[in-house]
Amino acid sequence: MAETETNVDSILSLLTPLVKALADTFGSRCEVVLHDLRHLDRSVVKIENGHVTGRKDGSSVLDGRWGDKGLKLLKSGTKEDALVNYSSQSSDGKPLKSTTVLFRDRKGEAVAALCINFDLSDLMGAGQVLGELCLTGKTNDIDETHSEDIVYAIRAMIDNEVEKYPCSVAAMKKQDRVAIVSRLYEQGVFGAKGAVKDVAKKLHVTKYTIYSYLEEIKS
Repeated sequence: MAETETNVDSILSLLTPLVKALADTFGSRCEVVLHDLRHLDRSVVKIENGHVTGRKDGSSVLDGRWGDKGLKLLKSGTKEDALVNYSSQSSDGKPLKSTTVLFRDRKGEAVAALCINFDLSDLMGAGQVLGELCLTGKTNDIDETHSEDIVYAIRAMIDNEVEKYPCSVAAMKKQDRVAIVSRLYEQGVFGAKGAVKDVAKKLHVTKYTIYSYLEEIKS
C-alpha cells in the first residue's frame, strides 16, 4: 500500500511543474489542472488560470465543466490514456476546447489526470467579425468562405449550442432545431464555409432543411 502511495505521489510531483509551464505558454485563457484521482471530492492538487472554470486547489474533479468527456473517459474504465481537443463547457456557459491525459500506476489504474481547458469565447466573437470581413461583392450568401483558422471555433459553437439543449437531438421537434439554428445564425456561424453541412449533420437533418430554417428565420 505504501509503495503504491509513493508511486502516485511521485507521478504527481513530476507533473506539477508542467501545470504552470503550460499555462504560461498558452496564456490566461488556458486553464491547466492536475488531478489526484485517489480523492475525487478534492482532486485538484495544482491549477493555473482557474478563473476559466471557477476552480481552485482542493476543488473536485466533478466541478467546473458540463458534459466532461474526460470524466466519462475515466469512469468508463478505458485503457486509453488521452482524449484530445474535445469540446466542453464551463459551469457559467463558456465554450471550451479541452484535453485530458490520464496517468496510471504500476497496476494500470488511473491515478492522476492532467487537463487543459482553453476558453474559446473571444475566438468565437472574432469568428463572427472575420466571417463578415471576408464576405465579397454585394451578396450575403451564407456559403461565403472565411479564414480556415476559425473552423475549429465555428464547429465548437455548433457543438456547444446542441449539447446544452435540454433534450437529445433525437427528441427534438422542428421548433427546437429552428431555435438552435437561429442562435447560430445570430452568432455568425453561417458565414463559415461548410457550416450548413456541419449543422445539418449535428441536427440529423439535410442541408436543405437547414436552408429552409434560415429562410424562415430571415423572413
